Amino acid sequence: MASAVLTLLLGGLGAATARAGTDGSLYVDNATADCSDSGPGSQAEPFCQIQPAADAAEPGDTVYIARNSASYAPVTISSAGTADAPITFKPTTGNGAQVTVVGRGTTAVTFSGAQYVDVLGVRPAASGVAPLAINGSAHISYGTTSVTSTATTATVAAITVDGSSSDISLTRLSVAYARGWAFSSAAGAQRVTLADDLFLGEAGGGVSAAGTTGIVLAGDTIQTGCGNAVSLTDGSSGSVENTVAFPGGTTTCADTDGTPAEILTPPSLPP
Repeated sequence: MASAVLTLLLGGLGAATARAGTDGSLYVDNATADCSDSGPGSQAEPFCQIQPAADAAEPGDTVYIARNSASYAPVTISSAGTADAPITFKPTTGNGAQVTVVGRGTTAVTFSGAQYVDVLGVRPAASGVAPLAINGSAHISYGTTSVTSTATTATVAAITVDGSSSDISLTRLSVAYARGWAFSSAAGAQRVTLADDLFLGEAGGGVSAAGTTGIVLAGDTIQTGCGNAVSLTDGSSGSVENTVAFPGGTTTCADTDGTPAEILTPPSLPP
């Protein structure tokens, strides 16, 4: 009987999901031959891509992503941390200068149903779609990196927040975009903060928020080639503080594109 019980316990342990260890650290490195997307995500055997690490992450975990010259594949983060134990994604030493996630016709970094997730130093880049999209998520912070959009249509924003997201913080971002908006939030979004960001547009607007409650711009710098620097409409509320807007770019704009460097806010917003 004892032998049968021991066999059952060992079988159960063998069926458990492999994890890197008990210290709450997971590793991603697409430049090492030892990586495996079905592995434990340890330093010795890291994941090759960010997606399996995001899927495996639990409250309090930190995902370390190697700065490599090769870009990483697009990732959808649906992880759920807690207020006391958020999940963190951050760069670590690799063979390159930064962590870059590239979407070719698809969003590079998507948050979908995520909660209490902090991302630092992960650069999203995409063409034709938003490089960074936050959908149905809450308590998300993203910062200390650049965002690159090469979209050529006026309807695409570099960063989007949908109407079911709340408590979003975007800080110390450098956003370069050829067309469209740097940032767009949809009606229903709540408590969105843009702080110490640099938005550089060649032929687009800056920040657009429609029906967004509690949007805060603080210490941002916005260059727009065509379109308003800030457009808060449809009952949006919040504040704009210490934000500099100026025209730039060489593109000829249509009269309907808006006014470069103009900050358009509801009358109820404090100056």
